[in-house]
Amino acid sequence: MIKSRASTSFTAALKDFIAPFKMFEYPKAQASAFLKYFCGTMPATTIKVSNPIATSIYTWTTSNGNIVGSTTDSVVNVNAPGTYYVTQKMNSLCPRWALDSITILFDPVCTVLDVNIEEFNVSSFGKEAILKWQCNNNELAANFVIEYSSDNRVFTPLATLASVRLMPRNLRHRRACR
Repeated sequence: MIKSRASTSFTAALKDFIAPFKMFEYPKAQASAFLKYFCGTMPATTIKVSNPIATSIYTWTTSNGNIVGSTTDSVVNVNAPGTYYVTQKMNSLCPRWALDSITILFDPVCTVLDVNIEEFNVSSFGKEAILKWQCNNNELAANFVIEYSSDNRVFTPLATLASVRLMPRNLRHRRACR
């Protein structure tokens, strides 16, 4: 940081300094959770600020959920569905710097349906993978979630395709779907 103007006194204002970085442009809080949708049971889960600043003060609130424990940290535990809000202050004497929210959803009766896959083929087209499948007994299925894994233990959603009644389904890698 460099002082940009000479002064005959020992006082200076912030406008008198320049720096090789942006001063006073801090990232705004972003609420996140590893899982935002729960089926069958609602365990305690952790919600956090994904980009915390160590000197910021984070306060969590909810009008329709339940926070377990402290509400003033970059990480909180919740045990009920609802919308959770995080307020960020740069200092306790400062006004609110940022506000973000995250909604945790819960369905007590959701299930994975037996869709009876009759045909499933994978082929390549350049650098893309093309998936084709056909199944029966999917009239209750709302969608198909396509996931991938590099270790066959942890799976990451790639796409979600809407269920189409009595028709084969096709997916090209990276195509958004329901």
